[in-house]
Amino acid sequence: MSDGLRSSDFVARTGGDEFLIVLTGVPNVGDGEALIARLMAGVNKPHDMGTYALHPRMSIGLTELTPGEDIEQAVRRADSAMYEAKKAGGNRIKVGA
Repeated sequence: MSDGLRSSDFVARTGGDEFLIVLTGVPNVGDGEALIARLMAGVNKPHDMGTYALHPRMSIGLTELTPGEDIEQAVRRADSAMYEAKKAGGNRIKVGA
């Protein structure tokens, strides 16, 4: 995943198959969606494993951290949006309000 991100961004595994990505210097959620869509396009490509191919999918919850906001609140919003993306069929981005 880090290949699809900028050097100023941060990705960390939070457990199982869940990751937290922090996009830095993104002026608005729309620009964040564009960056994440590019990441998804790279991850979603089939990966040839010799006798079989992996076809990964991603469900992503995206939210904006507002100045002075507790990071845990933003993570909860993003997590809730990610579960909405899964419920909607997966392999998509949902923006958390």
